[in-house]
Amino acid sequence: MRAIKIITLVLFLGLASAAFSQPLFDPPFGDQEGGPRRERIRERIKTIKIWKLTEDLNLSEKQSEQFFPVYNKFQIEREEIENRRQEIFTELDNLTIKENASEEEINSLLDRLDDINQEMNTKRVEFRKKLANILTTRQIGRLYVFEVQFRRQIQDIIKDARMGMKNKMQQRKHR
Repeated sequence: MRAIKIITLVLFLGLASAAFSQPLFDPPFGDQEGGPRRERIRERIKTIKIWKLTEDLNLSEKQSEQFFPVYNKFQIEREEIENRRQEIFTELDNLTIKENASEEEINSLLDRLDDINQEMNTKRVEFRKKLANILTTRQIGRLYVFEVQFRRQIQDIIKDARMGMKNKMQQRKHR
């Protein structure tokens, strides 16, 4: 079992590092929001995540059939809420730069942020309640740990890939 986990991690890191080793600013990549290459990378990451999640939680076939529709729905809802939160942060950033912004306008945006945070917390509680009918308590705990660890791994891979690109660009300049 330990050997399988090591092989899985090596494969995961290899695939993810290959996915992020492409320059992010190539013309076919598109604008900052993405493009065909970035979307393919996101899809690969989602596939790897599902695979690793199934393995890490040791899901049975029946659990997988019940779990992933609930999980995917929560992920979509979480992403939508996060996008709205980002929009409000952008508005707040723009508003607080202005000299003539009123406290009322700023407070309104802060209230909206509080509301979104509350909405996210409510969604998390609902999600956990749904999981209780599908997973064991230990598996739910593993899921929460998995999410944090997976996010950190992806961030580290991205950081390493960007550092590698930066080093390549510096080497090209010195030629």
